[in-house]
Amino acid sequence: MCKMAADSTSLLWLVILLAYGALIVASDLNYENTVDPVITQAMQCRPRIPGLSIAVVKDGKALLSKGYGLADLQNGTPVTEFTLFRLASITKAVSATLLVKLLQHSSK
Repeated sequence: MCKMAADSTSLLWLVILLAYGALIVASDLNYENTVDPVITQAMQCRPRIPGLSIAVVKDGKALLSKGYGLADLQNGTPVTEFTLFRLASITKAVSATLLVKLLQHSSK
C-alpha cells in the first residue's frame, strides 16, 4: 500500500532515498534488509517507474548493489546491478552535487 499522496513526485522519492541511504551508510545496519522495503514501497507508489538500481558504497567498498523492476518492458528483462541507464539531464544535478562535495572536501 502506498503511504504517499498520489501527486508526489519522483524527485521527492529520490531525496527520501538519498537521505535514507546516507543514514544507512552511517550505521552498521543490514543494508539489503533495510533498503528493500523502502524501494519496494517507492516502486509501488510510483508504478510508472519500471526499474531502478541502487548501490550503497562506503570507504570505496560496495556494501549493497542491487536492481529492482524491469530494464526492458517488452522483453521482461530485469534490472540488475550491472544494468546501464541513460541519465539524460540528471547529469547536471549530479555534476553540481559532486562539485560542491569536492569543494567542501578541498576546503577542509
